[in-house]
Amino acid sequence: MTCDDVSMVLEDPQTLLRAVAAARGWVLGAVPAARVVEVRRGLEGAHAAGSFDSDFYDLELADAFHWEPPAELGEARSVIVVARPVTAGRLVFRVGGRTIPVVVPPTYRRFRAVGQEMVAQVDQVLRSVGHRAVAAELPKKALAVGAGLARYGRNNIAYFPRMGSYAQIAAAWSDLPAGEDPWRQPAMLEDCAACRACVVACPTGAISTERFPLHGELCVTHLNEWPGSFPDWLPGSAHNALVGCMRCQTTCPADKDVAGWVEDGPVFSDEETRLLLAAVPREELAAETLAKLDGLDTFMEHGLLCRNLAAVLAGEI
Repeated sequence: MTCDDVSMVLEDPQTLLRAVAAARGWVLGAVPAARVVEVRRGLEGAHAAGSFDSDFYDLELADAFHWEPPAELGEARSVIVVARPVTAGRLVFRVGGRTIPVVVPPTYRRFRAVGQEMVAQVDQVLRSVGHRAVAAELPKKALAVGAGLARYGRNNIAYFPRMGSYAQIAAAWSDLPAGEDPWRQPAMLEDCAACRACVVACPTGAISTERFPLHGELCVTHLNEWPGSFPDWLPGSAHNALVGCMRCQTTCPADKDVAGWVEDGPVFSDEETRLLLAAVPREELAAETLAKLDGLDTFMEHGLLCRNLAAVLAGEI
């Protein structure tokens, strides 16, 4: 890097941010804070047009986001979006002498910690040049696509260059001026037009060639994130992950280069598995078991993880 390069970076915080992100293998973009209003209107407009089942919207979307920046920031001029590659996890549960692998999708692994790390890094860089960043609870996929970092798949998942869908996204309000607005209207991967892989693979018919977005109320991911019994129409074979669903990602051609991004996680003994299948409360579990569970950091409530595990292992035991 030449002296001129250094000078440019110091004078342009966005260039500095992108350089720091690139050095970590991340991608980063910034959009004007006013774009949040457009995202909100788009979501509410889609709901008004009947694109979302009412119960699904009320559970997943109606109160999921904080549309206003925190007062502590002062004037929010931009929203910074960051994505980093993540791996899926492979847990092992021992049952009656057998070892059964169970997947944790990439976007759930260390969900809170990874997002916090990205925002903390952005804030640290910005503070060095007189600005700040504060974590934002906003529709991160929509912002990443709008910022030109990603495109949607037919399955409504965001796909990034070199990461595919094996990426975790964080967003932050900032007092940094956004600069040139990179905003793009939502777009689907070109290959999706002639591909039906995810449509065929979806175990509940949630993904369709007839509409976008998908039928969220039918999606296994939605069903295993919320409490209560699984609906009678949901086939047992649909369960394939401790949380979420991997069927559309593992069959997606856009993920062919990252499908092997799997990291081995903890092994749960026969006794630990038995206690989890019995939904024994956290306070009655051994410290070693709790450490394994807490290391997953999926954000899921303990009882739901136990319920989902029982559903995944039902066909195996």
